[in-house]
Amino acid sequence: MLNEESFQRLVRKEFDFLGKDFGFTEEKEERLTERSHAFVISYANKTTRVLVEGVNWGDGAMVYLGPNRAKPDNRFSMVPLWSIEKNMEDVPKSVTIGDQAQQIRSSAEFIKVYSKSVLVGDFTMLEEPRVFLMDRMGEHKRGR
Repeated sequence: MLNEESFQRLVRKEFDFLGKDFGFTEEKEERLTERSHAFVISYANKTTRVLVEGVNWGDGAMVYLGPNRAKPDNRFSMVPLWSIEKNMEDVPKSVTIGDQAQQIRSSAEFIKVYSKSVLVGDFTMLEEPRVFLMDRMGEHKRGR
């Protein structure tokens, strides 16, 4: 389990490529409003937002991709990385395996290799996972 400082240092190291290669900057904490806590780091460029969040009391990490909209905490406009990976055949499933540090490393690597188009504003690969998630939410609301 990573402490606050270790979490932030690892996320900044692993997601450093966002700034170097795609013009992302780390968003200020006050922009994150309700999602703001020590285990959330959000990056944005002109078109895209990437949010990395420590979850499950330090046991895991969730990474979200989506369009850069006015409210950074609007996760309904974002898609969790695991759902993108789940919908890709012939891609090793890795973003939910291991401890929090491994999930952060695997998520950064997955984005570098498979999600470059999203980082420049092409959200096509997010459509199928978004439909899957909306269907899943609908089933949950209906009690299935």
